[in-house]
Amino acid sequence: MSRNKAIWLARLLFRRGQLTRDEILEAWSRSDENARRMAASTFYDNKHLLEERFGIRLRCESGYYSLDMHDAREQDFMKQLFRYDSGTDDDATHVYIDEPQPAGYKYVAAMAQAVEKREWTEIKYRPFDKQGYSTLFAPYCLRTFRGRCYAVGFSEHHNEIRTFALDRMEQIEVTRHTFRTDTSFSARRYFEHSFGAYGGMNLVPDHIIIEADTQAAAYLRTRPLHETQRETSAHRTGKSHAPEKEAGTYPLRFEMDVAISEDFVRELLYYGPEVRVIEPESLKRMIRRAAKNIANMYEA
Repeated sequence: MSRNKAIWLARLLFRRGQLTRDEILEAWSRSDENARRMAASTFYDNKHLLEERFGIRLRCESGYYSLDMHDAREQDFMKQLFRYDSGTDDDATHVYIDEPQPAGYKYVAAMAQAVEKREWTEIKYRPFDKQGYSTLFAPYCLRTFRGRCYAVGFSEHHNEIRTFALDRMEQIEVTRHTFRTDTSFSARRYFEHSFGAYGGMNLVPDHIIIEADTQAAAYLRTRPLHETQRETSAHRTGKSHAPEKEAGTYPLRFEMDVAISEDFVRELLYYGPEVRVIEPESLKRMIRRAAKNIANMYEA
């Protein structure tokens, strides 16, 4: 029985929640046609494959592995991805829930198949702000962000690596013609410094410092803005940038290294006055300009 071990691993953890590495290795023996345990090296290879090709991370706490999912929209992505896996499990039907799916998720299974088999796709794409077009597209990996799914790969129309939102695709056809993967591409490096759905191999990060009130800090702890995010006390060091009359209003500081983008600015604006930017100055200007535009719009 030929099975996609990476998808099997994600399916297992989605269904079972938390498992130790040994439990995962043993679980594979019940799926293997020769009843063999999965090798530890195979487990780590497929853990890496999940992140590189499908944007799915595993977290390990106290020796237990689980899927790093933050909300129900990422579970929707998983359910659609599992439709690509032709393997069966006794209780696999429990994974599927008959409910409306977000726009574009109907293409996840086909795109995941093309990613795994390294097959060209032909897509019809309609951006929100431009004329629609068709292109041959070699998908390298998938990524989810804010309930939307994106495919990253080489676009023949643009002659470069591009990110496409699946909910803006009007049609996708898997051609069955295989492509050679760009050996210089790495999904981890592509998104290493980015926030949101769009990345780049040559993105240069800025050192970001923000201060937050206690409520915003609680949210930032449970859902960090970036994997480089780290927390310090703004006032414990005696280096607070708050005016004297506001002492204690922003007691916590977060620092991270992120390439500034429109998505990142929008995320900071979401927190309103609960979060404020300390550095860099360019980001402060962007926030200030956006806030003024919003205020002027409502004053008008």
